[in-house]
Amino acid sequence: MFPLPTMTQNKIEIDLKGKQFEMSPLVLADLANMQQWFKELPLQKCKAELKEFGEMYEDKKKRKLVNKAHETYTERSEVIDGKDIDIDLKKKVKEDMNTEFCSLDGIGRMLWLSLKKTQPDITLEQVASMIDLDSLVSIRVLLDSLMFAPKPDSCDEKKTTEGDGEI
Repeated sequence: MFPLPTMTQNKIEIDLKGKQFEMSPLVLADLANMQQWFKELPLQKCKAELKEFGEMYEDKKKRKLVNKAHETYTERSEVIDGKDIDIDLKKKVKEDMNTEFCSLDGIGRMLWLSLKKTQPDITLEQVASMIDLDSLVSIRVLLDSLMFAPKPDSCDEKKTTEGDGEI
């Protein structure tokens, strides 16, 4: 999902709620952390729902909820771990992963992984509390810049299309 040759090693300063932080590059271990979080997310959501509403659910509904969460976890694990699986399932899981990585929780988690390299005591909850709608887009752009450097042929090099010589 995130090709190694396009990763950058630049650090970026960011202001969150009036406090300066240094965002460090996201490396493969961070992306593995994000994938693990993504795999376990259905189980965590199921656990939270059962904790909040479990007493109101019939046993049949509880089993269905747990089975669905486990099934989703297993599908995600198979795709992420590179097992031989159905192409439609692979596409669905990758779409789900992109959705989750771009969600508020996903952006907050990636920011936390970046910040905790220079502020090891910072918690995910602290980072989440510093993200607001005004800063969300700029945080996402900064996170992308920590993962992707421009490819050399996309910077200033002009390419022509075949046949007409137009750029």
